[in-house]
Amino acid sequence: RDQTKAGDRFRLCVSNPALAAYVADLIIKRVNEAPRTVSCSLSPNDGGTSSFCMCDACKKLDPPDAPKISLMIFAKVGESARKAIEYPALTDRYVHYWNAVAERVAKVHPNLLLVIDAYSVYSTPPVREKLHPNLVVRYVPTDPTDWEGWKAAGAKKMFWRPNNLHSGYREAAINLDASARAVADTMNLLHKGGIIGTDMQGIYDNWATQGLAYYVAARTDWNPTLTFDEILNDFCRSGFGPASEPIRQYFLKIDALGRPYDKYTAQAVADLKAQLDAADKAAGQDETV
Repeated sequence: RDQTKAGDRFRLCVSNPALAAYVADLIIKRVNEAPRTVSCSLSPNDGGTSSFCMCDACKKLDPPDAPKISLMIFAKVGESARKAIEYPALTDRYVHYWNAVAERVAKVHPNLLLVIDAYSVYSTPPVREKLHPNLVVRYVPTDPTDWEGWKAAGAKKMFWRPNNLHSGYREAAINLDASARAVADTMNLLHKGGIIGTDMQGIYDNWATQGLAYYVAARTDWNPTLTFDEILNDFCRSGFGPASEPIRQYFLKIDALGRPYDKYTAQAVADLKAQLDAADKAAGQDETV
């Protein structure tokens, strides 16, 4: 590792064989002390101001034909001044490093799983490198476009770890295109792509605007073949009883509007409110609904 340090976050020189040996030995020691350990993480720190190593050896691991990314370079470690440069994705250099660790660990603990991230500047699939069979990919992008590319690079075990429910944190709005429908459609797709699990991030208890998205996430975790329309019908029927149809129409109208929010004209908002008024009338004296 580079001696340059930002807080408690080191800049990793992943081309350095000594780093791979150091990390592998730490993992071996940990598992020796706790033999029931099933997996360990190899993912680097998220964020920080230490930048990425740009030594010649690391740069040689970056294929020129890799997808271009915006790479943030900090002027000084520990300070916020920075600039963005166009550069090939860093996935290959990290897969090279992860493979080196996995090969060393597998000689002692052949069944130990090592979790890596498809994330940040290494979210796109590698161009040259192939994954060691003990690596488990934690796929972070909300967009599933690169899922099959990681499988083609040798990923045998993949789970989905998106920040897809973040809209409830960032804005007080219902947005089915970026949350509920997208969750269902993606789960339907990844179910066919061999997904082994999920870890969806972003339940902030904003039930009025994000409740349907939370429900879709839970239901598709249980049964990833369920479609958005099936879950929407269930959500409205189970939650709103006699008011289910106007509530369903309310969500479908929002779904049709999508983004940008300038589509929410005074007339559009009036139409949505009319659906809620109709639902209120249909609910009658049912206090729960």
